[in-house]
Amino acid sequence: MNALASGAIGGVIFLLVMMISLIAHEAGHLVGGIVSGFQPVSIRLFQWTWCVGDRRWRRCRITQGQIIAHVLLDPPKDESKFKVTGYFLGGPVANLVVGGGASLLTLVWGPETIIGFIVIAFALLNFGSGIGNLIPLNWGVPNDAMNVYLARKSAAVRHGIYVMMRVNAHLMRGNRLRDLPGDLFVFEDGDDEKPTLYTAIVKLYEGVRYAEMGYPKLLGDILDEIDCSQLGKAEAAKIKSETLYHTLVYRHDDEMAQTLLTPEVKRYVTSETPSALRIRAACSFFLDHDHVQGFQCVTKARHLLLRLDNQGLVGGERDELDILVSHVNAVPSSPSSMDEEDTIKSE
Repeated sequence: MNALASGAIGGVIFLLVMMISLIAHEAGHLVGGIVSGFQPVSIRLFQWTWCVGDRRWRRCRITQGQIIAHVLLDPPKDESKFKVTGYFLGGPVANLVVGGGASLLTLVWGPETIIGFIVIAFALLNFGSGIGNLIPLNWGVPNDAMNVYLARKSAAVRHGIYVMMRVNAHLMRGNRLRDLPGDLFVFEDGDDEKPTLYTAIVKLYEGVRYAEMGYPKLLGDILDEIDCSQLGKAEAAKIKSETLYHTLVYRHDDEMAQTLLTPEVKRYVTSETPSALRIRAACSFFLDHDHVQGFQCVTKARHLLLRLDNQGLVGGERDELDILVSHVNAVPSSPSSMDEEDTIKSE
């Protein structure tokens, strides 16, 4: 019993130490971004999110996902004033500062005491996070130092990071991609020749913008052009899943869609997010011909959207769900099918 209690206490202490370290890291990004001229939009820690509006912070809801902690900032509207170093390196520098402060506390509490042991663990965790993010590394997703290195080396990467931050802030404030100027998504001649995570995401944003403006064919053309070979598995699966959805709903090419159903895509669409549920619904409708399962996925996606505060994302997903349902209703249904209203009433 004592061992079990000790293990539980140790687990709680570890979680607290990790949470404080994450807060320090994100606070560093926040301070570094503000100093660089960015405007704060939201702060996320696990499933708790705070958004700023009219200079006041409030609790808000955000989509489920694997993000542990994140600070969302809006960069300067003038891209020539966009500085990445302060924002990205603010996090690891904050960890080093906190780790150094914790090390000084060991002069008060020695390592032989419980408090001293916790303080040492806290210091080591922050030193590890700080140093680990000051060494350029890329494990599918670039760390802070790698982002700075790539942005300084490539104008395309720098522009891609800028667009990603602008778009995320724009959506979080309840706006739509179609409201942004088209030249925001344009790279200088030759800048986007080598595929990267950043160029792929910017092209995806550009395609979705066209779709929101009523030109879904242009989205399909852009999806076909994106080279996923240089992307991490998660990002590649997302883009391939959207290509699968577009192939089913707009091109009505079931044979091509079957070739896109790779194991990575199948894993992606099993997640409980609105976009994954939308893609899963399309597969149920057009590949499995299971309208009951398809409308259940649509209904679940709509319910999830009610819990989100990112109204830009919500608006886009709602529109796409409406389009999906309209395409399904335009196709003769099987005798065992049921419409969306019947599915909602049956739950």
